[in-house]
Amino acid sequence: SSSSTSSSSSSFAVVAGPSGGALPVMMDAARFAELAQMMTLPHQLVPRFASHLKLPRPLENLAKAAAEQLTRLELLTGKPPQLQAATAIYLAHFLFPRCKATKEGICKEAKVSGANMLRCFKDISPHWKSLIPADTQAKVGENTLSALLSQ
Repeated sequence: SSSSTSSSSSSFAVVAGPSGGALPVMMDAARFAELAQMMTLPHQLVPRFASHLKLPRPLENLAKAAAEQLTRLELLTGKPPQLQAATAIYLAHFLFPRCKATKEGICKEAKVSGANMLRCFKDISPHWKSLIPADTQAKVGENTLSALLSQ
């Protein structure tokens, strides 16, 4: 088991030493950032992105639930968490037609390409019933959701 810590002058990871004690290991900043990113889950990014995009709380909550399901179901395994979070927000935004969120705005905030996000959306859209909570599906209606999410 390893944990990472960062100070203002250097980055290090704490790993188990030969006798089981903690042993700090120096690593370059790029590797540290890479490890830190791997520990970030998509649903943890949704609130920050949603806040910066000024999205309504119900949209944020729906996107967060979808992002949690993406992780649980391993639908976008290997994709960066920023891309997964952006894709979950993009999925959720279809259920809020008055919301001013755009594909470009979501991608800019998440620092991902529109083409990559659309590819991920295409990959997950057949699984929308597993990503959108049942109560939301009941409120919106299956026919409406099928029409919205097969775009």
